[in-house]
Amino acid sequence: MGCAAGLAACSAVRAPRPTDTGRRAHAVRLVARGWHTDVGLPAERLPASLLALALDFLGASHFLFGFGERAYWTRPDPGSMDALAALVPGPGVVLVTALRVPPEAAFAAEDVVLLPVTEVGLDRLAVHLAAELREGGEVRRLAEGPYPGSRFYATSRRYGAAYTCNTWTADALQVAGTGVAASGVLFAGQLMERARAVARRAGSAETLAPLEQTKYTPPANAPPAPTARPKGAER
Repeated sequence: MGCAAGLAACSAVRAPRPTDTGRRAHAVRLVARGWHTDVGLPAERLPASLLALALDFLGASHFLFGFGERAYWTRPDPGSMDALAALVPGPGVVLVTALRVPPEAAFAAEDVVLLPVTEVGLDRLAVHLAAELREGGEVRRLAEGPYPGSRFYATSRRYGAAYTCNTWTADALQVAGTGVAASGVLFAGQLMERARAVARRAGSAETLAPLEQTKYTPPANAPPAPTARPKGAER
C-alpha cells in the first residue's frame, strides 16, 4: 500500500522551461514531507487573486502549496482500497499550509532546499500557483487540512498516477526558472536530488537578497497565524 498511497496523495501538461537573465536575488523553497513535496511562496508575493489566503491565515509570512488526489487526500482516514482507487485519473486538490516563519525555520534542514530565482521568476511562480488554485474560475475552499494551519482548495488540475504531487511541484519549480527539470519526476527523492544539485551549483555563484515583507500587513488586532509543524513531525 505504501507506494500506492504515496502516489495517491500526490496525479499532463508540461510546464514551460524559461531561461531567465538577471540577478537571482530571491529564493523559492522546496520542502519534503516524506514521500510528498511542497513549494513555498512568501506571503507578500501572493497575487491579487490569492489575497483570500492572507485573510484566511492572518499573520502568515510564508505559504506552502502541495498537490494531491482529491477524494483520497481529503478523506479523514483513507484505506488501502482508497489509495488504489486514487491511481485512476480524477479531480485534484491543493493543500495550502500557512507558516509564521520561513520553511527553513519550521522544518529539518535536510527537508528544505532554497533555489535562487530572479524577480521575474518569482512573479511567474505566483501567477502559476494562482492559476492552479482555481476551479470554475474561482478560489474555492474545500476542507481543513491535516496539519495545523492548513486547508484544502479546489483545483482544475487532474490527478493521475503519471502526474504525482512531486510532478506538480517540479512543474512549479520549472515555471519559476529554478533550473530544476520537471521531466520524469514522480517521487520526492528524485525531485529533492535534482533540486540539491541545482542549489549546490548555484550556491557559489549567487547571493540571495532577503525577501521584503511589503505587500501584506495584518491588522493590529488580528489573531496569530497557526504555528508551523515541529521539525520532524511530518514523518
